[in-house]
Amino acid sequence: MPVDVEEVFRFRVPESSGVLFSLYGPDWKPLPLQLFSQREGEIYEVRARFAETGDYELHVFARRNSDVDPLYHSAVALSLANPHPSVPIEEYPETYPRYQETQSFLFYPFERILPADESISFKIRIPEAEEAAVLSGDEWSFLFPEGGAYAGNVWIQEGSVIILARFPGEATFQYLVEYVARKEP
Repeated sequence: MPVDVEEVFRFRVPESSGVLFSLYGPDWKPLPLQLFSQREGEIYEVRARFAETGDYELHVFARRNSDVDPLYHSAVALSLANPHPSVPIEEYPETYPRYQETQSFLFYPFERILPADESISFKIRIPEAEEAAVLSGDEWSFLFPEGGAYAGNVWIQEGSVIILARFPGEATFQYLVEYVARKEP
């Protein structure tokens, strides 16, 4: 199936099942930072970026939550072809296990590398979170509740930038999503 430089795939999966995704590039190596998946109810949204011309495969692994076997098994492999010339690609941010466990949903930003010394808009839905914040350098910026999500503009410092949340009954904030901020050359 031909693809553009960036594609969004949606898969319907019963809430009683879990799914993992893996993207393999033209050299058949996994490309974890060119794939971003998140769940909203029964719909998994999978974003993929294709930097090089060539063939790719998107593998889907699944298991029922009630299975005794903890392993995910191969369910589907999609063959994808990028006919476009190779381009520099923006990687997706990294997510931590708590992001998937809580079925959080990132609205923006989707670029792993953020410009330092600028104000950046963030929006994320974090079910059951009591508070959400962005940690940039040693500065905490709390996000504000907005229509079932948390949002806000944050001045970003060079280095690691992390979206965190605090959940009921927990004293500490949990890491959800991580970016890297760099100064423009």
